[in-house]
Amino acid sequence: MLSQLLTGIRLTLELGLFVGVIATVLAVVIGVASAYLGGIWDELLQLLTNVFLVIPALPLLVILLAT
Repeated sequence: MLSQLLTGIRLTLELGLFVGVIATVLAVVIGVASAYLGGIWDELLQLLTNVFLVIPALPLLVILLAT
């Protein structure tokens, strides 16, 4: 049981680290592009980022408000 738990934890930590690195790289690329391009591109990238930040909360809010 302990060996299965440790194996599962190892895989979960590896996946979490991998996803964290990908998210950080994407955030840096989008942030640098937004700062470098400026103007309308800055506004569009900011809007896109805000939409992606809000979308995960929407299903949770719908479930909470439905009860």
